Amino acid sequence: MGLYIVANIDGNVISSTDGLVWSAPFNTGINIGKVAVGPNRIVYTGSDGDGTITTPYGLFHTPVWNETPVLVPGTEGYYFNEVHYLGGKFVAVGYQIGMVKVPLFMYSSNGSDWTLGNLDPEYDFF
Repeated sequence: MGLYIVANIDGNVISSTDGLVWSAPFNTGINIGKVAVGPNRIVYTGSDGDGTITTPYGLFHTPVWNETPVLVPGTEGYYFNEVHYLGGKFVAVGYQIGMVKVPLFMYSSNGSDWTLGNLDPEYDFF
């Protein structure tokens, strides 16, 4: 058994421990893209805003599903396509926002302290 999380772009999150009985929705206040659940942390890709102006993009985290996530310092200004919890680490991939999209990945063992990984800028995965 674990924790199942379902989220939408409007920021609503529900959870279940068995996949059958689900909680009432909780609104996180962020526009959610992807979710990764680790043993002690939940990480969301997303942005704050109303859907028209959505800044900053970045990674948000919280220890429990029904608390408002906070932006991970140093991740604003990036757009993350995916986040997963794999082999004891969170891994997020995306690109730096700007005139030229620069691909990147970040990884973290706890979901709150992230390291920017090296990626060949010639690699194009868009």
